[in-house]
Amino acid sequence: MLSPLYMAEISAPEVRGSLLALEQFSIVLGVVFGFWTGFLTRESKWTLRFHFYTYLTPFQVSGSLSWRIPLGIQLIPGIILALGCFFLPPSPRLLVLQGHYNDALNSLAKLRLRTPEEAREDLLIQVIYDIYVLLSDILSVDRTLRNEGRGHTHTSIR
Repeated sequence: MLSPLYMAEISAPEVRGSLLALEQFSIVLGVVFGFWTGFLTRESKWTLRFHFYTYLTPFQVSGSLSWRIPLGIQLIPGIILALGCFFLPPSPRLLVLQGHYNDALNSLAKLRLRTPEEAREDLLIQVIYDIYVLLSDILSVDRTLRNEGRGHTHTSIR
């Protein structure tokens, strides 16, 4: 999943673990909520038996509503999350790897509520920029070697 990677990238180090734990808790809570929604809106007329008592479930939905209600409930947070993606800034790591260093600084400054000058001192940007410089050096050497090899003709020995 990409969301833990993105959250770890954009969050401040002091809250990173808490955000990832909150994301995992939200997933588990969604599974539990989905189970109980499906259980309470099922079509059959089962009864719950606990010791000597028999309970009828409070919601017995018949027909196609037994699957339409859970599906409709699932769509609500999905639509909210999809709309929220439009407001997220691009990943600083991706921007640096694409060569847009100043855009990455502005994105990180916006995400961490800092000025661009403070973002320049951020360890994440410094590490990513060092990796970017290293990769660009490797790629330029590789291109140089490939271009030098194009002028040669290879002949086979007979």
